[in-house]
Amino acid sequence: MRMIILNHDKKELEKIKLSNDIIISWLVLLSMIVGGIYAYIQYINAKKDKKIDESLKFIQKFYEPPVSQYFDNISLMWLANKKDFWTKMEAGKPSTKVTLTEQKIINEVFDNETLRIIDKSNMRNDLLRMTNFLNMVSICANNGICDPQTIYSFFGKYMCDFIILHRSLINEMRITYSDNNTAREIDKFLTEYAKNI
Repeated sequence: MRMIILNHDKKELEKIKLSNDIIISWLVLLSMIVGGIYAYIQYINAKKDKKIDESLKFIQKFYEPPVSQYFDNISLMWLANKKDFWTKMEAGKPSTKVTLTEQKIINEVFDNETLRIIDKSNMRNDLLRMTNFLNMVSICANNGICDPQTIYSFFGKYMCDFIILHRSLINEMRITYSDNNTAREIDKFLTEYAKNI
């Protein structure tokens, strides 16, 4: 009788051992999967942190000379000419719905007046340098080196206003320097991320 119990116990022990081996194998596999997921999340977070760090470098540059000086000079130019500029723009604005021809005339007045103020203030160099800076910021975001959301949050509105207000100069630079890429990265960034963020 004792022999039967021992044989029975050995079979049970083998079943238990096999069950334990299977459970342990599954636990090891599960822990490897969870560990892999955790490592991947850490990697993604580290990658995102690095992109944010790169973005913050551009934000810091924006507040330091020479970029801060370009910004100040451009802002002072527009503040000094604000009343005159908007008076001329309002004078040419029709009171009713604008036709396509009238819009072209308004755009032409806007562009000519913008260039007149830029030339009168001798600001072409600062505007060219600011355009190049904003283009570098856009290249960083467009190529995934910087975090696009961080860049858009900080620079997006300024970039939009800058491109709209200085479009005549940018178009002129594209023609003068035979470089259709002037500010194109800014256009690409604003087009891409304005709709995605």
